[in-house]
Order: sequence, then structure tokens, then C-alpha cells
Amino acid sequence: MSHEPSFIDMPSQLLLKSAMGVQNTSIVANDQAWLIPGVMLGGESTPQPSGTAINDLQLFGRLNLEDDYYLGSKIGFHQHQGEGELELENYWFGKYFKFENSILKIDVGKTATDITPTANYHSSQDEFNTKPLLAEVFFGGHHKDTGVKANWYWHELEVGLEAWNGDSWPTSSSKGNVAGFVRYHGFIYGVKTDVASWYSAGKAAQRIDSRYDSGHSHSATTITAPDVRFTGDVAMAGSYVLLSQQVNDDFLWLAQWEWMHSEQDGKIEDTTQSAGIDQTLDGYRFMLGLNYQTHKFFVQQEYLAINNKFTDASTSLIEQQGLYNQGFEPQRLMFGYHWQWNANFTLRIESVSDKTQSYQDGLDKTQQYWSLGLIWQHKLL
Repeated sequence: MSHEPSFIDMPSQLLLKSAMGVQNTSIVANDQAWLIPGVMLGGESTPQPSGTAINDLQLFGRLNLEDDYYLGSKIGFHQHQGEGELELENYWFGKYFKFENSILKIDVGKTATDITPTANYHSSQDEFNTKPLLAEVFFGGHHKDTGVKANWYWHELEVGLEAWNGDSWPTSSSKGNVAGFVRYHGFIYGVKTDVASWYSAGKAAQRIDSRYDSGHSHSATTITAPDVRFTGDVAMAGSYVLLSQQVNDDFLWLAQWEWMHSEQDGKIEDTTQSAGIDQTLDGYRFMLGLNYQTHKFFVQQEYLAINNKFTDASTSLIEQQGLYNQGFEPQRLMFGYHWQWNANFTLRIESVSDKTQSYQDGLDKTQQYWSLGLIWQHKLL
């Protein structure tokens, strides 16, 4: 092979990653649910509140066994409004098969999709403390599910097929979800290039917004989310381009572009009413970054286009569930700075302009906030 994937040379290890910080304000009050007009949200799509918090803590372990088998696991902890949650997020068993010109890797267990890095956001390993808008809308914050993944590597080409139980937003438990992708990893005229396209299909049955239920909420405050339930088909697709170039020992630039598309076709209902819905979402993300010695600078713009069509719908049902979009187009602009003062510690400063909510007076309000945080990574074994 012209190059081998990084997992081939990954040693047995125990790695701790953490991110903590302080944010001056939240985009919603502590007793209110975060809603985007026209969008059905779920999973872990909740904004960071004001104050100090442990945003993310991961304990990642890998144990290499004989004959190219391996075990992996990840324990995660995150804190909101003074309340924390510790869970075994991922655990999987894997094996890779080496052929003359290719490698096949198979993972089985509870893990995350490989279709796009945006689906696997974690504050301790990403550029920004704030979740990408696309991750929140399309994947409920980040993806984790039980299933099987097969990745085939041939020279610079990677092909992946995945089959999931359907436990991760936007599908619902036991309804199943399948996904596939094609990705190119390599260098074009000296520029490190990743180009990929992917597709995912699944179903949802009586799917609800459980973000603020007792199993998901991390606050003692009671927050009421829309009680709409969705049943129907869910199909998503996307493409992205990741470019970077190490110009010299001190300077690196990077650029990223991503598009996601979602179609949810089915029925929505509350306790007294129901309606047919055909929802189409298109999300766009663009990021630029510069690394100079120990300093990193990032800017990211995200944009969401929403098109909802209803049949046999009452005005009261659509308004009560916040599904009238009325041409509103959510956006989020983020600026970030990292200073890595040694191998394990990084200081992060972030400024965000959030335009994801509209108001009854017809004006779209852009909310500004900032955060100051610390990223710490340490190899325990």
C-alpha cells in the first residue's frame, strides 16, 4: 500500500482528554428549551449554559490482541448547570485483515459513525467549544450507536459500510439505520486532501424530543420541550472537503467545506392532533484555520436552509410545535484562538455570533457570547 491507515500502528494505550471552561452567557434562559424555528431537535442538542463547566472528559483505551484483533472503549463525562453525567459511551471489538494491496477493518459494538468527522464532535478534540450547528441539527450533537462497521482501504481510497441499531438521533431505537461512504485520503500538489461523500437511511417511530427528560437533562430545573412525535423515513447525505498544508516548520493552513442534506417524510402528532410532514434540510459549513508555531486561529461559518411541507395540518399544531419557519435561515459564526503552551495543555478563547432563534416581533436576533477554556490531554499508559 502507498500508506497505511493510522489505526494499523496505534499501540495499546490509555489516554485522557478533557476540556473545561467558562462562558459569559447562554443563548437561552436556564428554564427554557433551545428551539430552532422549523427544525425538530433531539439527542444531545443543548446549548452550553453560562458559568463554569467541565465540557468534556474522555478516557479512551485500546488493547491490541494477537492476530490483529483489538478492543476499544471510551468513558465520557460532561457537565451542564452544575450537574454531571458519566457513561460508558463506546466499547467495541475489532479486527483488521491485511491483503497485498488493501486492508479491511471491521468493528463491532457501541461506537460512532465514520461518515463525517462532524458527527463525532467532542469539545476536548475539536477546534471549538461550541458544537457545530450541523452536528446539533443532523446528528443530535454527536453520533453513538450499536452496530457493525466495515472499512476497506485501497491505496488512497476508503470505502465504508455501516449497519446500526438506530439508537442515535435522528432514527429511533430498533428501527435500524444503514450508511455508506467513499473517501479519498492523499496529497494533491502538496496539499493534504480528504474528499468524501456519504449516505445514510433509517426510520423513526414515535420519535420524541427527549433532550430535557431526566435521562438527558443535566439540570434540576424543569424544562419543557415540544411534545411532538415523528414517525416516518429519514434519509441523509453529505459531502466534505478537508484541505491542509504544512508550509514550513512554523506555518500551516487549513480549509474545510461541508454540505449535509436531510429528508424526513412521515407524520407528526401530539396528544390531540396529527399532520403529514415532508421536511428538507440543507446545512453548509465552511472553516479556515492558520497555525503559527504554538498559536492557532480559526473562523467557521454555518448556515441552514429549511423547507417544510405539511398536509392535513392545523395551524395550531404547527405553531405550538415551533415548525413554522417563515423563511428564517439559522446561522452561526465562530472565531477561535488556541495557545498550546506545552504538549499537554492548550488555552482556548472563543467568540460566537448565534442566529438560530427568531422572535414574535419578526426580528431575527443575533446573540453574542464568548468562552475561555482549557484543553488537557495526557497519555496514562
